Amino acid sequence: MEVPSRLISPSLIWAGVGILGLVIWPFLIGQYWLQITIVSGVFVILAVSLNLIMGIAGQLSIAHAAFYGIGAYTSALLTLRLGLSFWVSLPLAMVFTAFLGYLIAIPALRLRGHYLAIVTLGFGVLIYQVLERWESMTRGVMALTGIPRPTPFLGITFRTKLPYYYLLLILIGIVVFVVYRIVNSRVGLALKSVREDEVSAQALGVNTYHYKVAVFSVGTALAGIAGGFHAHYQRVLAPDEFSFVDSVRILMMVIVGGMGSVSGSILGALVLIWLPEILRAMGDFRDLVYGLAVILIVIFIPGGLMEMFRRSVAFLQRQFGLSASGDDSVVRRD
Repeated sequence: MEVPSRLISPSLIWAGVGILGLVIWPFLIGQYWLQITIVSGVFVILAVSLNLIMGIAGQLSIAHAAFYGIGAYTSALLTLRLGLSFWVSLPLAMVFTAFLGYLIAIPALRLRGHYLAIVTLGFGVLIYQVLERWESMTRGVMALTGIPRPTPFLGITFRTKLPYYYLLLILIGIVVFVVYRIVNSRVGLALKSVREDEVSAQALGVNTYHYKVAVFSVGTALAGIAGGFHAHYQRVLAPDEFSFVDSVRILMMVIVGGMGSVSGSILGALVLIWLPEILRAMGDFRDLVYGLAVILIVIFIPGGLMEMFRRSVAFLQRQFGLSASGDDSVVRRD
């Protein structure tokens, strides 16, 4: 029986190779690099979720680290104070983060441009102050410690980094799937119209305010997932992990990877987490080279690393006469 060619397309082959590579990756590296991999995976979720708000819907938010922190502290406190299981506290943390995102979005998203950025900046500072000063609840700068590990699931215990890695892969897969479904749906089309020209979108009958509030809530909910995982993986939380600097860091991942590209957000997060570690051997010059690399990317590749990748693929296709009909997914925008 002949197998249809579309069932063995290059996309499926590359996807299979990628999944296999991710599965065996922990066995090819040491514990230190596995730790870096897990940290970068958390930031992948944060970058993808912020890209949904900023890159797809065009809403500038500088408070993503605050929602990341809300998810982390909510899940941690639910397990510490109420004795809930991680598998219950994580979804509840996601819902609570989405609820706070919704409350902020209702008044904030009536504003545009730099006004929205200022509102989210103020919210981020407020959350940081609450985490730092509400010592009876968060322990402030003394840090929240003793956060329990996830309870065993299907006989799997979380006492080493390996189970956390595979759990994180599943969470990333869920987040990326959800975002891709939104982006490639009628909702995604409406969000892109809001990003390009909100007035024109309204004239065409798009309820721009409704869509902006909805996407902001979804984006913050996904940030809450990253926070909940981070809390039970690190088992120690301090307010310094969720400051304005961290919000800017996530913002830079979206910009460097490519605004509006889900794949670009993943690439941006990986590059900005791994690059400092790769440059560690340069000692005092590491931060200089790292900063220069980011500046050069922003200036000379305004479309981000994903845009550079697309151009490279298109160039190779022209040079070697390759047809894009077999798999044109690499040259389309997400």
